[in-house]
Amino acid sequence: MSDPMSWNGQHSNIPALRKEIAGIEGDIDNLIKDGFEDTHPRIQALRAENKRKQQQIKELSAEDALRTSLPQVLKEQQNLLDAYTDRFNQAVANQIRIISRAIPPPE
Repeated sequence: MSDPMSWNGQHSNIPALRKEIAGIEGDIDNLIKDGFEDTHPRIQALRAENKRKQQQIKELSAEDALRTSLPQVLKEQQNLLDAYTDRFNQAVANQIRIISRAIPPPE
């Protein structure tokens, strides 16, 4: 199974989708040059397909942004957890010292 990410961290489907969009736009331009009106069903279908592919690019770009920022977010969360664990351990140690001083020594 191939890795869906290219070497630069961009989703590998994005360049292919951009190429498809360019092809669709060329098809639309050619139909209009051939005399078809903008409201022709074929042109409308191509525009709808183009819009779907642009939406796919937006979604993939958002996934890529999340994928690249997630390790940093996880590291920050781990640092917070470590800090809270240290504070908790210090508080427990302090309580143990207080309790041990309050208990009278055995006779």
